[in-house]
Amino acid sequence: MKSFLLSLTTSDIITLAGVAVSVVFGIVTAFIAIFTLKQNSKIIKEANRPYITIYGAYSHITKVNYYLIIKNFGNTGGIITDFSADIDLRILLGSHSQKALFDGIIGTYMAPGQSIKTYINIESVSKEHDCINFNIKYSSEDRKYSEDIPVSFEYTHSVASSRINSERIADDKYHPLSHELSIIAKILQDIDESKL
Repeated sequence: MKSFLLSLTTSDIITLAGVAVSVVFGIVTAFIAIFTLKQNSKIIKEANRPYITIYGAYSHITKVNYYLIIKNFGNTGGIITDFSADIDLRILLGSHSQKALFDGIIGTYMAPGQSIKTYINIESVSKEHDCINFNIKYSSEDRKYSEDIPVSFEYTHSVASSRINSERIADDKYHPLSHELSIIAKILQDIDESKL
C-alpha cells in the first residue's frame, strides 16, 4: 500500500482528492435531499389535514338566534371519533330536552368546508356556563387528532337588539304590508343563517 502511494504522481493525487471530495459531497447531498423530502412530506400532510372545530355564532334579523357550529376548516375530510364537553349539553337545548346537543355525531364524516349547526337556547346558558370547553377527537386516514376548544358565551349577554320586531308587525292587522314584511324577514333570517 505504501509503495502504491509513493508511486502516485501529483496529478494522480489531485485526481484522487477530487474523487474523494466528490464522494463526500454526494453523500452529504443525498442526506440533505432525504431530509428535505421528509420535511416536505410532513408539511404537505399538515397542510392537507382536516381541522374540525366548534364555535358559537348568532344571527340577528327579526330576533337574535344563537347557534353552535361544528365545521371542518381543513383540506381533507375527517371522521369524528369522540365529542365531549365539560357540562351536560342537554342544558343548551332547554330544560325539557331528553337528547344532548350533537347527540349521535360520533362516526360522522365531515368533508372539507362542511358544517353542522344547531340552535341553542341562550336563556339556558347561565353566567356559570359563560365558557364551555369542548373536546373533539377525529381521524383521517392513519392519523388521529384531538382539539380542546373553549366556546365563550359572555358576549351574548351584551348583544343589543336594535331592529324592528317583524313578528309584531305581522300581527298588526292594520299594517298594510304586515304579511309581506314577515315573509321578507324570514327569508333574510334564512340567508343570514346560511352564512354562519
